[in-house]
Amino acid sequence: MKVFIFGAGASKASQIDELRPSRKSPLVDELFDDVYHTWAEMVGLTKVELDDCMENIRKIGSLEKWLTDRWEKISTYKTPRTQDSEKYFFGKVTLYIWLTLLKISETYNEKNLYYTFLRKLKKADEEYGIISFNYDLLLDRAIQDVCGYTLGSIQVYIHKARYIKPHGSVNWLVPKRIDDPKIQSEYHLETRVRLDMSSENMFKDKPLSLNGLQIIEPTHRDLHEVDHMIKRFNDQYFYPIILMPLTIKQYNQIEDFQETIIENGKKLISEAQEIYLIGYRGKDKTIDDFLRKARKGTKLYVIGRNDTLGIAKNITSRHRQLSIKPHGNRSFEQFVEQYI
Repeated sequence: MKVFIFGAGASKASQIDELRPSRKSPLVDELFDDVYHTWAEMVGLTKVELDDCMENIRKIGSLEKWLTDRWEKISTYKTPRTQDSEKYFFGKVTLYIWLTLLKISETYNEKNLYYTFLRKLKKADEEYGIISFNYDLLLDRAIQDVCGYTLGSIQVYIHKARYIKPHGSVNWLVPKRIDDPKIQSEYHLETRVRLDMSSENMFKDKPLSLNGLQIIEPTHRDLHEVDHMIKRFNDQYFYPIILMPLTIKQYNQIEDFQETIIENGKKLISEAQEIYLIGYRGKDKTIDDFLRKARKGTKLYVIGRNDTLGIAKNITSRHRQLSIKPHGNRSFEQFVEQYI
């Protein structure tokens, strides 16, 4: 069986249409670019905060490292007020990533490379699984179109589509905790109030739970309007199941995520004879957990525009049971064109 692992570079490359910059899928270090400021404003992330994010990313050289350092610093603050303020910031960041990638998902059409690639896999009639570290629904839409699976439950994602999303997905939502503050009736129509309440309460000490998880089908019209999603949760508020791009794991923030998502990803890898990394540099600690389960002699292919052999050697230095199969520096589009 083949397992295809997709990173942010794959989603960006899949959009072959000419698009406005704000509708182009970002690489990790592009997440806070000013072109996405509209979505930041909608969730209360100010331009000052957005500019501060970009400045710090430039100084440190990595969004993931900067966010991780800031996240880990929360526990060192003396006052609850400062800790709460930082948790509120990270709540807004999570909602910003969610809304941005939700809007980018709307660009999907039948020209998308994911769609073309899945059609080739169908024609080849071979067994495969998919792991995507992306939050967007570009690949999800292609799976529905080509495979005919309605991705409306976690069971369909994992067991029918054999599709694992270790960082969560923009269409995975859970309701507020029972003991979280309730929206008062006088704010019945205030969407922004609900988003603020979500940001404020998202990172309480008590973790979220996959109990009550609602997965909205990737083609459902409710995904185009935040108000429609709110109505699904009795006009209260919700939390998107999005794990921030940190260098550390956040599984303890969501009960059952490790058992439900990550363990099934490991199972998928353990069955693979060939693993393809596409638009992904393999620096996420989760990928190390996955690749430890790969069998001896499993073939590793790395697809990307730059330094694919270097990426492969870096990964196999940590996972010596893998066998490098050089593929040369090729774009996702070139790979799809030449596949079978």
